[in-house]
Amino acid sequence: MADLNEKQTKRHGNWGKVLLVVSLALNLLVIGAIGGALLSGGKWRSHHTAGMEGRGGPMVRALSHEDRHAMGDQMRAAMEDAGLSRVSRSQSYDALADALLSEPFDADLVRERMDAVQAPYQQRFKLGRSLLIDRLSAMSLEEREDYARRLKKTLHRRH
Repeated sequence: MADLNEKQTKRHGNWGKVLLVVSLALNLLVIGAIGGALLSGGKWRSHHTAGMEGRGGPMVRALSHEDRHAMGDQMRAAMEDAGLSRVSRSQSYDALADALLSEPFDADLVRERMDAVQAPYQQRFKLGRSLLIDRLSAMSLEEREDYARRLKKTLHRRH
């Protein structure tokens, strides 16, 4: 009878130790995550923001919520009007891939196709700059001051 109790105690004792180790590991993981968050200064978000804001950088992030959305709508409409759709960009990349596979390799053709891939991005940048300047031109001095404060804050927050 004493042997049976001893075996049961040993068997249950091992489970208790395993649970204790797992619990300790989870607690350390939670404490590490909280400590990391506190030490990082609250910088949990990625510096690679997706969407319109990420492509526009700090100058777009400094716009008011309403201005960002209005500018995004204008960009999408202008891109569509200019024929700069995702489909056309995809076709440019396909043409580049085809040129890369040509034998013999034609560096001039690849350069031409790379220029075709890059052109819509340059157009998009110029369009965004133009729309931003138009938006800033329409602002009052007070609105531009607010924008400038947000821009500085955005720049200092990232470093």
